[in-house]
Parts: sequence; C-alpha cells; structure tokens
Amino acid sequence: GSYLGKGVAQNNKGHLIASVRDMGANYDDPNSRGYVSRNRLTPHCDPTDVVGLLCYRKPLSGGISTIASSMAIYNRLLEEHPEYLDIVFRGYRYNLRGEGATGKIDEVTFNKIPIYSYFDNRLSCRFNGNMIKTAPELCGEYLSSEELEVIDYIEQTALSPEFRLDMTLELGDIQLLCNHSTVHTRSEFVDGEDEDHKRHLMRLWLYLHQPRKLEPVFADRYNTGPRGGCAITVLAEQREYAS
Repeated sequence: GSYLGKGVAQNNKGHLIASVRDMGANYDDPNSRGYVSRNRLTPHCDPTDVVGLLCYRKPLSGGISTIASSMAIYNRLLEEHPEYLDIVFRGYRYNLRGEGATGKIDEVTFNKIPIYSYFDNRLSCRFNGNMIKTAPELCGEYLSSEELEVIDYIEQTALSPEFRLDMTLELGDIQLLCNHSTVHTRSEFVDGEDEDHKRHLMRLWLYLHQPRKLEPVFADRYNTGPRGGCAITVLAEQREYAS
C-alpha cells in the first residue's frame, strides 16, 4: 500500500490496517461501523482515494463482494432523473459516528458533501447512504422526500444486474478500488465454528502519492481537513490519562 499512497486512520483508535470481521456490531445501529458486523451493507464508497482489501480468511458462506461504477450511475441519473442534479451537487451532511474532529457521538460534517463533484475537469463521487440517513436526527436538518429518493435511486441502480459486478474474494486475493469512481458493498455472511471459517479481511485507506485534485469541501470527510482520516480521539484520551 505504501507504494501507492499514504495510509490514514480508519477509526478513532488510529488503526491504519483495519480488521474487517464480525465483532458483534449491528449495521442498523446509527453509531456502528459496517465493517465490524456480519450484515449486508448498502452500496457506498470509502472516504479516501483508494480502499484496499486483503482476504485473510473466508466465511462459511456469504460475504460476496459487489462493485459498480459510480460514473455509469451518474450517466444513468442524467438520462432518467436530471431533476436530481441540484441535490447530488449540493450534497448531504454525514453522521461521523464519534470519529470526527470533536470526538462527539452526535458530530456531523460541518458542510454538506456533494455526492458528485466536478473539479479540475474530473468528476468524482462520495456516497454513503447509511451515514447520510442517520445524520438528520443529530443536526435537525431533516431530509426531503426527494433527497431520500436520490439515495435510494443510487443504491438500487448500483445493485441492478446491469451495473453490478459480484466476486468472491479467495484467500490471498487483494482488491483495490478507486473510491472516486466506484461504489462497493458486500452480502451478509455466516461464520463457521472454527477460526478457519471466520471471515477476516484486512483493509487500507490510502491517499495516493499523486492524487487527482479535489474541491476542498468535497475532500473534507471527517472535519479533519481535506484528505484527512478519522480523528484519533481514543489515543488522545489515553495520553491525557497517562499524563
């Protein structure tokens, strides 16, 4: 990964390599992270230039990886729902689940982050419907029916047979995705009783050494500045306690 770019914190513990496995979390909990649950995830892109996954162990069943082109989804949106353009370029606030700059559990993004951003002659995508839908109760800016329709439309299009590509990650497989041009998800999985059949992937969030230029507000995903990762609040608290 270090040949491609710089790794950034993926949670408030400062993990640069995250273990993607079932730790008992529930994806329906607005403060939980999907990567530590066994639930089916909704199509989304992670907040960095590139996300990398290494398959260390497979589950007993399920856990199928699905990807789709967010650029193709944009073109279909232009054809079918051009009235959505104002919303996708205006964007939404995101629930930061206690991993933003303040470390507070009710923190949302300071600014609305566009789903699609056109900057320096390139179109880029940032989308996570789960983080968007759980933000309104925290900030009091409730979503209109049309704003909810946009989220559902993108998710449904990404999962349609015409757009999706399914794959089973085998032991040792590495998947590298450009978050600006693809969305991804995975199906629910079931672990076996023994460790050899408990799903375990290792994940990197990378900012490329030679990245595309991004509009600053669009690039500030955790209130930690453009191209910043999760705020490392837990380690800060531990240092304060130790001192």
